[in-house]
Amino acid sequence: MVPISTIVAMAAALIILIGLLIGAFWLLRRKVGIKMVPVAVGAVFFVIFALILEQNLHSLVLQPNAQGQTSLSSNHPVVYVIYGILAAGIFEETARLIGFHLLKKSYPTFATSLAYGLGHGGIEMLIMSVGSLFKKLI
Repeated sequence: MVPISTIVAMAAALIILIGLLIGAFWLLRRKVGIKMVPVAVGAVFFVIFALILEQNLHSLVLQPNAQGQTSLSSNHPVVYVIYGILAAGIFEETARLIGFHLLKKSYPTFATSLAYGLGHGGIEMLIMSVGSLFKKLI
């Protein structure tokens, strides 16, 4: 059983992270005039490209066994690292390229890049932190 103090600490950490994200949006909205649409595009494109498409490629290329281990990671760790770097870079940069291409006509300002980055990085922060915080509960 997980102690109540651990659950309270995880909930507090999650509230702080969400508060940081909302605070950053509010501050950037007042200072440089970011809009919500580029934030949403950044978040949605991160989910589509990094969490769906990239993970599907990993399943095909790495072919993990029932225990989740791959032969590439144990037999050729350097190739495994290079593959991971290239896959992450290609998928995330392609997401940015398509996202900015879609946004450039309606939102042609510097604030768009900040908003897109806030959405992309913000959803990544929330997904990764929620996953690591609540993994202890399972």
